[in-house]
Amino acid sequence: MFSPLPSAQLFMAAGLANVPLLPLCGAFLIGRTVSYTLYVTAATAAEETIRHVFDYGEISPSTIIIQLTGLGAIILMIKLDWIRIIDWTRARLAHLRGRPAPPSVRPPSDGL
Repeated sequence: MFSPLPSAQLFMAAGLANVPLLPLCGAFLIGRTVSYTLYVTAATAAEETIRHVFDYGEISPSTIIIQLTGLGAIILMIKLDWIRIIDWTRARLAHLRGRPAPPSVRPPSDGL
């Protein structure tokens, strides 16, 4: 089960909602098996790539490119106006569905 909740909180919420435990455990087992398999596969692929980068030294062109790309991605994530992007996306989806644009997610300023 792909859930943003940690497993303890997921099962607490299920207990409070009187969700049948057997189907929840089955879905949780399948979800954990799939997600952990994906994690291991991704980690194995990353390990091979990182091992190749480290085998050729820390000042190789590929290492420098990876570091600069990561730094650029971090700067881009910080500098983007995410509220404007979210508002634009929500308005676009509403337009495609023939609905009026929803209100902005930007909190109103108090004038302070």
